[in-house]
Amino acid sequence: MRLFALMLIVMIAGPAFSGQAWAAPRLPTEPTEIAPGQKVLIDDGTCPGGQIKELTGGFPLDRNTGQPRPGNGHTRRCIKR
Repeated sequence: MRLFALMLIVMIAGPAFSGQAWAAPRLPTEPTEIAPGQKVLIDDGTCPGGQIKELTGGFPLDRNTGQPRPGNGHTRRCIKR
């Protein structure tokens, strides 16, 4: 019974860790709004060859001060395609 339960867990959770299960949408330009924690790939040509920009949504206001964050709190970085 334990083996069956373990196999069931692996079959369900396995694809989530394969790398192909996580597929962020690819857009030609940065969206005007993005949810906190959401990741979007931007193919606008600003990153070096073989890389693509990853935009991760953040909180538009600083939790401590309540002041607006630069860039709406989003983080941008270039990652391998």
